[in-house]
Order: sequence, then structure tokens, then C-alpha cells
Amino acid sequence: MKSLASLLTALPLGGGSLDEAARSFYLVPLLALAVGAASASPSALAVEAGVGYIAGGAVYTLAYILLTGGIHMDGLADYSDVLGSRASGGEALRILKDPRKGAFAALALSLAIALSIVFPGEVLRLSSPGAFIILAASSHSGAAASMYMLLAAGPPEPYRGMARAFSLEARGRVALFAATSTASATASSAALALYGYPWWLVPLQWLSSLATGVWVLRSARSTLGYVNGDVAGFCFEASRIASIVATALALGVAGV
Repeated sequence: MKSLASLLTALPLGGGSLDEAARSFYLVPLLALAVGAASASPSALAVEAGVGYIAGGAVYTLAYILLTGGIHMDGLADYSDVLGSRASGGEALRILKDPRKGAFAALALSLAIALSIVFPGEVLRLSSPGAFIILAASSHSGAAASMYMLLAAGPPEPYRGMARAFSLEARGRVALFAATSTASATASSAALALYGYPWWLVPLQWLSSLATGVWVLRSARSTLGYVNGDVAGFCFEASRIASIVATALALGVAGV
């Protein structure tokens, strides 16, 4: 877990080997659960102190970016340029590896940050600070599960990139991943029920994330022909945002 946390967060954990991180990748739903809770806690405290809900959403987004170093946002930007160009094959790879960010990358980042502020702010308004921490943590965990399944199901990158090791390890540890995913989702649902909110919000979040992951997988197969780290980062961010948007909409409809 230390090597995985060192790779996926900006915490000063002293590094670790890529192989160790790949072998512990099945724990990513639990790691994401902790990262989500840590990202949401400052915003919950800020709202408790009287800060507005949108400002609370901004605090959450800032804390998340600082805690992770924006590692998934980079993949979101790079793969957005590929999708925007409608390229495939070698041309898609050339765009993906271009260090310059294009217009579609800028648009995707701007939209992602805006949605990451507005909809968490809406969840803060419609729930309680404690429930928001649980829901944010669960949205991160579901997004991590979506990313894992993408790497497990998608064709591995045909070169010795970082994501290849994770793809190969993910395929061999599906049972362990299923156990950690079930534990994360069950704990989140139980905790949410204790706060008096519908337990089914957590399965809704996970379904939103996994449906997004299926779409990303189909897209990657038609553009690159395989899944790499940039696609995985895009998948995480798209799934996280889809999850939190679905949560805000469901809270509004349920009128909890």
C-alpha cells in the first residue's frame, strides 16, 4: 500500500517500487476512499465554520489536487486532446505524447474543475458535512474501481510503460479487488445510513462510475487500441465527476 500511495498521492512517503505498487493495485478502492475523505474534510469544516457551499466545493477541489498532485488531471487533459481531435492509431498516440496541451485539454480541465466545485458544493448544501465526507470518499473509491476495471479489461499498452504492469497485475487479482471494493462500498453505505441518508446513494455512485469506465474503455479501443496511464487518469476523473454529479441530482430528487 505504501508504494501505491506514494505513486497516486503527493504525500512524502519516501517512494517505492513500481512493481510493488502494481502488486498492491487491488487496494486502490480503499486508498481512494481515504484520499476522498481527506479531500472532503477541510471543506466540511469550512462549511461548518460558515463558508458558503460553493466556496466549500472549491476547498474540496483544492485539497484534492494538492493531496494527489493532480496526477489524474494530467491524464484527463492528454486524453481529452485525443478525443477532441477524433484521431486514431498512430496519430492519436502522437497527440497523446505531445507535451503541449491543446485547446481540448484546456477546455476539459476547466470544465472538470468547474464541475468539481459546483456539484460538491451542491452536495454540501443538500446533505450534512459528515454525510458529504462519506459521499465524497465513496465517489473517489468508485472512480478508482472504475479505473481498475478499465486496466483489467482493456488491452495493455504494447510498450513497457507504467500502466502495463498495472494492467497485467489487475487481471490476476480480480478476486482481491472484488473483496476490497465490496468492503469499501458496504462501509460507505452503512456509514451513510447512520447519518440518516439513503444507503442506495453509494451503489448509485458506483454504477455511475462503472458506466463511465465502460464508455472510456470502448473509446480507448477505438482510438489507441489499448489502455495506458493517460486513459486511466481520464477514466478516474470522468468517473469521479459523473459520480458526484449523480449524487447531487439524486439528493435533489430524493429531497432528503
